[in-house]
Parts: sequence; C-alpha cells; structure tokens
Amino acid sequence: VHGTILKELHLAHNRLKISSISPGTWHELHGLKLLDLSFNELSYIPPDLPESLEYLYLQHNRIIVIMAETFLTTSNIRVISLRSNRLLAANVSEEAFADLKFLEVVDLAGNPEPISLSLLQAGHQAQTQMGT
Repeated sequence: VHGTILKELHLAHNRLKISSISPGTWHELHGLKLLDLSFNELSYIPPDLPESLEYLYLQHNRIIVIMAETFLTTSNIRVISLRSNRLLAANVSEEAFADLKFLEVVDLAGNPEPISLSLLQAGHQAQTQMGT
C-alpha cells in the first residue's frame, strides 16, 4: 500500500504488543489521519507516529505510561482515546501534551485513577472525559 494514499488504518483486536511493531513501521504513512490500535496489548504508545496523524484510538490496551516525548512527532493530533488502560497520574508526563495545539478531545475514562486536567492545560482547551 502506498503510504501517502492511506488515510485510515484500523488495527483493533489484533493482540498487538509493542514488540510486534517494528521500528520505522509508520515512516511511509505520510497521509495517515486516523490510527486505531484499540483492544490490543500495548504497554505504551508506539513511537514515531506519523506527523499527519489527527485521530489516535488506544482504548482498551495495557498502557501504563505516557512519556514526555510520546507525542513529539504528532503535533496535529485532535483526538486521543486512552480509555480503559492502566494509566496512573504519576506515570503521565505533563510535557507530553504541551505541543498538541489542535487537541480537542482526550478520553481518559476507565483508568485506575483520574488523570488531572492540569496535564492538558498547556495552551489549549481540551474537552476531557475523565472517570474511573
């Protein structure tokens, strides 16, 4: 598949682990707008996601950490779903969301503890769904 043509990639329910995603997997997907990795076994957000990405669905994984550099290559993200993972507030870096100027929705519901709104207030107004 020619990467610039592909706009959406749905990989939900594939039992994907971070170890199953090779370095450089996303490099040719320059036109990718939507990536659905929900209902897999990811322990963190895959690195080097395409810059063009706007919608990232990661609900129902095993994500335990969001590092400062997590979204460095994806400043155009509008929607991130991290619902029903294993995130704890102490393992979510405030810097991770700092440059996401187009961010509109972050879904963090269903994690073991609520994640503070202050993490997302880095110069933008995000609509955040929170809960346990």
